[in-house]
Amino acid sequence: MKTAMLSEYTKDLSNLYKENEEVMLFRNEEEMLTKLEILVSNSDLRESISRAGYERVYKDGHDVVSRMRMLLDIIKMKKEKKV
Repeated sequence: MKTAMLSEYTKDLSNLYKENEEVMLFRNEEEMLTKLEILVSNSDLRESISRAGYERVYKDGHDVVSRMRMLLDIIKMKKEKKV
């Protein structure tokens, strides 16, 4: 499911996503309300951010399936080292 992400600003999120292209970030309550209003009232922008954010998640391997594969690989490597 593709959904536009509106989140409190963190350095990690700003490093992972292009702000206002792949994610909307806010730094205070006023900015949150302003950006929420923009997203609610502008369906083209909301869909564009949704699509771009979705593509970034899958391209960079942040989706659940990719993360589980990474976890299973780590577990497998640790088991092999014990044998």
